[in-house]
Amino acid sequence: MKNKTFVVNQRKHRVKEKIGEGSHAVVWLAEAIFYPHDAITIKTAKDDSVAKERIKNEIEVLKELHHPNVPQMLARDKEWFAMPHLRSVHVSLPDKGRIAEYDISNLNLETGYPHHAKNIPLKYRENLAIRVIEDVANVIEYIASTGVIHADISPGNIMESRGSLINKKYLLTDWGATVLVNEVAEESFGSLHFVAPERFVDSAETKSDLYSLGAVAFYILTGTIPYPGNSGEEYYLNTAIYDGVSPADIEKDILPSLARLIAKLVRKEPKDRPLPEEVLRKIQKIKQKFV
Repeated sequence: MKNKTFVVNQRKHRVKEKIGEGSHAVVWLAEAIFYPHDAITIKTAKDDSVAKERIKNEIEVLKELHHPNVPQMLARDKEWFAMPHLRSVHVSLPDKGRIAEYDISNLNLETGYPHHAKNIPLKYRENLAIRVIEDVANVIEYIASTGVIHADISPGNIMESRGSLINKKYLLTDWGATVLVNEVAEESFGSLHFVAPERFVDSAETKSDLYSLGAVAFYILTGTIPYPGNSGEEYYLNTAIYDGVSPADIEKDILPSLARLIAKLVRKEPKDRPLPEEVLRKIQKIKQKFV
């Protein structure tokens, strides 16, 4: 794939490097041949029927979504599409004259974000959690009006735009698992530890996406997941045993209002979770208190 070319916006772009890979697709960085500062992201399906069907579904969904926190396609074909240059979400902070960056999509316990989180000043983690909640909850509210849910919100499926921290925005990506509200998926797509427990036994709903967002925010703040489990069954049982867990149980100095909101988002039962508009209202109040 490296050095393969794609024509996007009437410019020929050459693939430079692989920047991400999931179970069904690979993500590549490509640059315009005669315009090196014109970088884009290319997502290609892996060579199997499920992967190709999933990227086809993602293309169809993205054609219908128009929101500032959803990446827009720049070009597409049957098994690939192009979008603006994005990268995985990072916590960035000064460190001995340089900028240290920690990628939240790296879940490795020994070398990834879980290993580094405790050493990142809490204010940086709180700021990122607040901004991710706000941007992604806006998307969840928007797609709720269209009758679909994302169904696979996880640290690896939230990306950040390029640019300064002030102007940075967080985008929800990987729409291949999207299902209709109240639809029972034939296969339980989703990342274990971030998927809502009802997805294992029942249909999905808007609050299922909110659960996943809460689990991501919990992870950003603490470097850990709300509920442990080495299998879907064990994980599901633990959502009942430990229902009501709060990030403040692990990091006691977290802003109390932020900890309460996240604790509500990761409740086992959807009825105990807030609606998208409630989340957005609460996060605005939290932002006002956060200094």
